[in-house]
Amino acid sequence: MARDLYEVLGVPKTADENVIKKAFRKLAGKYHPDKNPGKENEARFKEINRANEVLSNKEKRALYDEFGEESLSQGFDAERARMVRNYSRGGGGMGGMGGGGPRGRSVSFQDIFGGGTGDFS
Repeated sequence: MARDLYEVLGVPKTADENVIKKAFRKLAGKYHPDKNPGKENEARFKEINRANEVLSNKEKRALYDEFGEESLSQGFDAERARMVRNYSRGGGGMGGMGGGGPRGRSVSFQDIFGGGTGDFS
């Protein structure tokens, strides 16, 4: 499982753009492959860049905050994910009456739309 992007940069989830930018610059300078050669530093540098790419972009950050790592995958559809989440909470056209089977069962977006093989009976 990928690390939390806020942890990668060492910033709180409430960090503003300036805090994120400052943390990125500090870590990027420390782990840049030209300054610190090595496979581990290169991998860390890529992780830092990825975190900055998401957290410094308001739209990507909002999706990440709402859906987590899943929102970063190519082809992710936020509206469809919201529909699935709302339906699984009992609001799927049933008037909130709780139709749809037992509660407490967790089904991932991937299971529903990505070819999951779980038993949902």
